Amino acid sequence: MWIVVTDLDGTLLNHSDYRWEAAREALETLKDRGIPVILCTSKTAAEVRILRRDMGNQHPYIVENGGGAYFPASSFGNLAADLPRRDQELRLDLGAPYHQLVTALHDAASETGCAVRGFADATDEQVAAWCGFGPDTARLARQREFDEPFLLESGDPAALEAAIRRRGFRTTQGGRFWHILGNNDKGAALRAVRRAYLACGVPVTVAALGDSPNDLPLLEQAEWPVWMPSPRLDKLRRMLPHARVAPAPGAAGWGAAVLQAIPVWLQGQASSPLQQFAF
Repeated sequence: MWIVVTDLDGTLLNHSDYRWEAAREALETLKDRGIPVILCTSKTAAEVRILRRDMGNQHPYIVENGGGAYFPASSFGNLAADLPRRDQELRLDLGAPYHQLVTALHDAASETGCAVRGFADATDEQVAAWCGFGPDTARLARQREFDEPFLLESGDPAALEAAIRRRGFRTTQGGRFWHILGNNDKGAALRAVRRAYLACGVPVTVAALGDSPNDLPLLEQAEWPVWMPSPRLDKLRRMLPHARVAPAPGAAGWGAAVLQAIPVWLQGQASSPLQQFAF
C-alpha cells in the first residue's frame, strides 16, 4: 500500500500564509484511492491536531522533527500494549526530553559566545511575530516535547553545532529556524511508522515530500522522494539527486506533484488491503 508522508511549512502548507486548500483536489483523490497522508513536521502535536481536524485527516502523524509519532488507537490497537494512550491516540516517544534540549542549547551558546533565542525564551507574541501567525497558534507552537526551534542571531554556527554535539545532541535547519534535538530525525520516525503498519499486516511503499535540510532523512527513506522548490533547491538536489522536483512551491505544487504521481503508483496495485486505514 502506498502512503504519502509530507512536511508541512513550504510543502503541503504555503510558506507565506500556511494554507493548504490549493492541494484539496489531490488530498481528496488520495482519500478516494485509500492512500493515507501522514503529516511529518517540526510542529507540535497540539498544532498538528488542529490542522488534521480541519483537513479531515485521521492517519498517524510525526511531530517535532521525528521526536514523536502518534497513531489513532482505533486503527493501531495492536500497539496499545507498548505505547501510552492519550485520549484516542497512542504516542511513540523517539526524541530527548525538551528541558534537556533547552539547557544544552543555553550551555552551548554560552560556551561559544553565540546569541540564540529559542521558543522557551520567547513569549507567545514573539513567536507569533517570528512565524507570522496569531498568538493562539503561537501558544500551541510553544507546547514542545522533543525539539527546540531557535534563531541564531550572532556567532559561529559551526562552533555552536560542535558544542551541541559534545553534549550529546544535534542540530538541523528547517524553513525558518535552527532546531536542537536528540538522536531522532524524520527518517527514523518514518521507519517507526513503517513498522507500525507492518505490525498490522500492511507493508507500505512511501512517497515523501519536503523542502528543507531537515527533510533529507525522510526523503532518503522513501521510494518516491520529491523536493519542493525553495531557495535551497540546488543544495537539496545535490544531497539527493534522484529525487523528483514538484512543479511549484507550497500547496499548489504539492497537489500537482501528487496528482501526476497517483496513476503511476496505482498501476497494477490492488485496492487497500485493510480498509480501516482508508479514512
